[in-house]
Parts: sequence; C-alpha cells; structure tokens
Amino acid sequence: MKGLLIKDLRLMLQQKRFFLILFFIAIALNFNSDGGTFVVAYLTFLCSSFVLSTITYDEYENGYLFLMTLPVSKKTFATEKYVFGLLLGSCAWATGVIISLLYTFLRKGTISLFDFSVEVIILIPVFAVFLSLILPFQFKFGNEKGKTAMFLAFAVAFIAAILCFKGLKAVGIDIEYILDTLPAMRLALIDLLIFAVAAAAVFISCSISRHIMQNKEL
Repeated sequence: MKGLLIKDLRLMLQQKRFFLILFFIAIALNFNSDGGTFVVAYLTFLCSSFVLSTITYDEYENGYLFLMTLPVSKKTFATEKYVFGLLLGSCAWATGVIISLLYTFLRKGTISLFDFSVEVIILIPVFAVFLSLILPFQFKFGNEKGKTAMFLAFAVAFIAAILCFKGLKAVGIDIEYILDTLPAMRLALIDLLIFAVAAAAVFISCSISRHIMQNKEL
C-alpha cells in the first residue's frame, strides 16, 4: 500500500498549481466573509474529492492491468483509495483550520475556541461519510456513469432527509431546539456517536468497494 500512496502523492504533486489556486481562493473567501467554517469545508471537500481523479488516472489506457502486475491486490488497491482520501482530506481540514483561525484572530483579536471547534470538528465525520458514498460509485461505474449514479443517489438522500426532517416537525419534534437545549456532555456524546457512525460508514463502504474491485474485470 505504501507504493500506491506514493504514486497518488506524486499524481497530486503534478497538480500543485490546482492546489495552490485552491489555497489562494480559500484566503480570498476569508477576506470576503466573516471567516468561520466555510473555508475549512471548502478545502476539505474539494481536496478529498481529488481521490476520484487518481482513480481516473489509474483507469486511463488500461492502467489497472499494469498496476495488477505489481505485488498489489485489487482489495489493497481499493483500501488505499480510502486511506489516501482520508489523509488528503485531513491535511486540507488542518490547513483550513489554520487559515480560518489566523484570519479570525487578526480581524477580531479574539477567538471563541469552543464555538469554533464545535463547528469544524463535525466536518471530519461528514467528509468521511462523503468519501464512503462517492468511492463505491466510482469503482462500480467508472468516471462518467459514476458521476450520474452518484448525483442520483445524493438527490434521493437529500430529498429523504428533508422529508424526514419535515415529518419530525409535523409530529411536534424540533431537532434544532433539542440540540440547542442539550447540555455540553450530551452534545459530546452525540459527537462521539456521529464519529462512530462515520467510522462504520467508511468500514462498510470500503468492504463494498473491495468486493466491487475483486469482481471487476480489468
């Protein structure tokens, strides 16, 4: 797996101009806003989605056939994409946090670390779930069909979430009010639950992707 990670890192370095542009756009977005978590989410999700580009590169001109001549199994190949995506997203998250903290401190002279950390930490499980959703589609359908299938799946999930939220409100359950009135300890437990759900989602997704790659005809 180390060799695959180095390969994807070198592919990423070939796109260093793209990442530099993302970095300067992130700084510009901070100057045109009040800071906050938007820049963190912006960098995290865009950079972590670069893992899809590495899969496209690997597919190009029968690249899979060449990779499988190396001491690398199909299952290891699938697992490496999750590891690379999580590492890349985590580095982008940390970069976004530093940019946002520096900008907020220089502009306001003070930072509420508790409020800031509550907002940015939750982005970690969210982007992990994001990866767990997009990677199986990419492995199963490829680049073009994968995008269409992924879009339909996200649309269905989004509509289902809205209907669920409205359904709870219709029966008198206000999720926002409940979260606002929960004590800090219970919020911490909810955060731990969210991280556990995200970890489970990544594990299940990785297992599905490994199965897809194992049965994929190259």
